[in-house]
Amino acid sequence: IQPFTDWFQNKHILDCDIIFNIILSLTLQLKNLINDKVCFYKYDINNMLVIDNNTFIYVSLSDLLNINNEQNVIISTPFLKNNTNLLSPELLLIDNIPSSIHYKSIYWSLGMLIIYCMCNTHMNDNNINNNLLHLSAIKTQHEIHKLLNQELYFIKETKLFYFLERCMTITANERKIVYL
Repeated sequence: IQPFTDWFQNKHILDCDIIFNIILSLTLQLKNLINDKVCFYKYDINNMLVIDNNTFIYVSLSDLLNINNEQNVIISTPFLKNNTNLLSPELLLIDNIPSSIHYKSIYWSLGMLIIYCMCNTHMNDNNINNNLLHLSAIKTQHEIHKLLNQELYFIKETKLFYFLERCMTITANERKIVYL
């Protein structure tokens, strides 16, 4: 078992199998949590662990919130917006506490985590692609689709590309974590 940040620092290329394992591990964890009416509202790579180089888990209990009857989580404690590249657009808009957001806000964070991993290994020699990591500032689905097509050309028309598109719709309650 090791921190994700240490493990990731030693990787120069994340192949499709590793990316798939990250998706599989985190979506299974989310599915189990959501079945129990709780969910993380954001991801932070500093709170992830890697087990045996192929299982990934998120371990921040402070990011785990109850899902209410309206399918929302209530943000009632302050959080730092310094890790904006993994925060959903609705989290970035919060300016007072308490606030509620749809529990599927975490799907955006998952999509950004996958993009973060790909950008740090496949593009620009460990220099994060700024266009992609500022997707949260984009206001229309058309703009998101266009940017994903341009910047993720190396996975265009793949299951991974469409998975990311489903995670990253503008409207939180329309997001899905489906890998077909």
